[in-house]
Amino acid sequence: MVDADPQGTATRWAASASDGTPFPAAVVGLSAAGGRIHREVAKFIGDYAYIIIDCPPAMDSPVPQSALLVADLGLVPVIPSPLDLWAAVGIRQVI
Repeated sequence: MVDADPQGTATRWAASASDGTPFPAAVVGLSAAGGRIHREVAKFIGDYAYIIIDCPPAMDSPVPQSALLVADLGLVPVIPSPLDLWAAVGIRQVI
């Protein structure tokens, strides 16, 4: 799992295993990579079957745009509210 969000929520989530067992994946913090995230993730592609990239929720950020360059699949969680659906139009254009 690549935590590319400056808030570090994926890293904190993985560290807070509720039952005391370790998170079953490696977590790499790459929020500083910014628009070069695709280059950093490309270094790990041969080592893992799956790589999940947690990006900041901002369509104008270079991070999600860069992550999409190495992605086979992009998931964009959207809450069915007018503002979120409006924002989804912008991310669709980015994709």
